Amino acid sequence: MRRLCEAGGLRPAEIEVVAALVSSRRRLERGARLLDAGDPCAALFAIRSGSVKSTARMADGREQVTGFYLAGDLLGLEGLALRTHLRELVALEDSELCVVRRGDLEALLGRLPRLHAELHALMGRELVRAQGTSLALGSLAADERVAAFVVGLSRRLRERGRDGAALVLPMTRAEIGSFLGLQLETVSRIFSRLHGEGILEVKRQVVTIRDGERLERLAARCEALL
Repeated sequence: MRRLCEAGGLRPAEIEVVAALVSSRRRLERGARLLDAGDPCAALFAIRSGSVKSTARMADGREQVTGFYLAGDLLGLEGLALRTHLRELVALEDSELCVVRRGDLEALLGRLPRLHAELHALMGRELVRAQGTSLALGSLAADERVAAFVVGLSRRLRERGRDGAALVLPMTRAEIGSFLGLQLETVSRIFSRLHGEGILEVKRQVVTIRDGERLERLAARCEALL
């Protein structure tokens, strides 16, 4: 929440007011479900540590990964407008989240219009990112999708002051494939090829970017995915 407030340009005293909205912290073990689709929106969640995936259930019961969220991300924004959550949220690894009750947040929004504007901006960015991902997945080759995914993860980690070259993937190859619209075998084959070409070094869940320029060129036809 503090990161959100600073992005919105709030004064230090206002930041402290918003930070005080955190009513509790919630720990999730890897694989634990935070929310189900259709749950009423009672709170928003800021990831303090760990990571979370969002999923949708297809008509035939299959699970489709729709997004990955990292420490610093805010979850459940769509619930502020819709009053219900659209996606299932599941921990990719042991995670800790800060809980902000919706009623407490809504009571504060009228007093801090800049925070209100920032939340709307965040919703807009999420929508634009989702639309961009949908368009990209319909036009990119498989290797371009994987490259764009790695570039996107690297950029988001750098934005948080973390190492953007050595990536510890909390998600499986199957989850990456589900998000990118690719088969598990295809994702694994592309990682192996990029490893063999010296663009990436892949050791199980650790992916190290060895040739960032070539990786960026491969992903250049779209915005980074993630």
